[in-house]
Amino acid sequence: MDIDLGPGIDGIEAAERIIASHDIPVVFLTSHTEREYIERADRISPYGYVVKDPDGMVLLRSITMAFRLFDAYDQLKQSSTGPRLT
Repeated sequence: MDIDLGPGIDGIEAAERIIASHDIPVVFLTSHTEREYIERADRISPYGYVVKDPDGMVLLRSITMAFRLFDAYDQLKQSSTGPRLT
């Protein structure tokens, strides 16, 4: 999710709305390195905050890691709420 979306809400607010109704990982991609943006994004999603790089390698690795983290969290959530075998 980019932070700069043009007029209206920014990417952090958009992500907050999306996450409220869909259980998905969000990785922020931005040129913003200001503490204010980083802290706001961290309160919304712990999956990643990537500063834009010219070749996209950091973004690709961050997305891969976010999906791994999300899958691990999902498996943990399922195992703690799923049926217990006795």
